[in-house]
Amino acid sequence: MNDTTMPDPADRTTLREMEDRLRARMRAMEEDRRRMRTQVRVLGLGFGLTLSLLALALFAPGFVGAAPTGDIVEAQSFRLVDADGVERGEWGIDADGNTRLSLLDERRQPRLNLTVLQSGSPGMALISDSGQRRAVLGLLPDETTTLVFADGGGIPRAVLGLTRADEANLVFADAEGVTRMGMGLAGDGFGSVMMPQDTLAGPVQGQDGSD
Repeated sequence: MNDTTMPDPADRTTLREMEDRLRARMRAMEEDRRRMRTQVRVLGLGFGLTLSLLALALFAPGFVGAAPTGDIVEAQSFRLVDADGVERGEWGIDADGNTRLSLLDERRQPRLNLTVLQSGSPGMALISDSGQRRAVLGLLPDETTTLVFADGGGIPRAVLGLTRADEANLVFADAEGVTRMGMGLAGDGFGSVMMPQDTLAGPVQGQDGSD
């Protein structure tokens, strides 16, 4: 007797649903990276807080110490210089209303940026000697947290994200910025892995070299 087992149509339907869910999450990650281009400029939260306290100690001595004076110092920007008068840090509000703290190297090049956008979204950026953002961390308006790693040319190569719905995603891109592999874990524990070919072809939009 020849017993032939046919694929269960329900299994095929489940697989299609799994693929659709992963594709939807990966497309959402692509959209998050595009939004990151205009949202994240941060770096060195610890250093940023240290510089903030230093500025307050210099300009408002009553803020640091046991005897506060109640005085308030107001300014649109603070500037930090070294012993030679070279600017090494800046804290202020730019023309777009974004609060920004930038730490510079001895060539006055930004290496660590901490920014809170006018919309309220905070971000951090680690900047290379050539001016490329190599690592960017941001909290988007929809409460999605995204961490982007870029290569020496500023091309995003890996993106880790966590949405408000507790969906975790990890996406890898090639040297051209094209997504080649993605992994996702839904809030309900459903996990999936995908290696897209033509469905998500196109450069990853995570950041650029502009300030």
